Amino acid sequence: ALRLEQISFLVAPYEADSQIAFLCKKGVLDVALTEDSDLVIGHAVENVLCKVECSNDQECRGILIQRQSLGATPQSLRSFRDFSTLMLTI
Repeated sequence: ALRLEQISFLVAPYEADSQIAFLCKKGVLDVALTEDSDLVIGHAVENVLCKVECSNDQECRGILIQRQSLGATPQSLRSFRDFSTLMLTI
């Protein structure tokens, strides 16, 4: 369907979160489209569009999460990642 509409896309070999975060941080993407909000916290992506649902008339709605509106700072996100890593190694 994307090829028919001439929309560029990439296929991630495994979990796509890291690849999407990399593309956002490099400025290739303005917003990440995903099913959950892991990209905001775990990867510090600035703009995430999640929980997108489309109706029969092709109108789509979703939730836009902007990291800056959460009051997140690089320090708070780094602390969260350190905490998550610690929890996984115990």
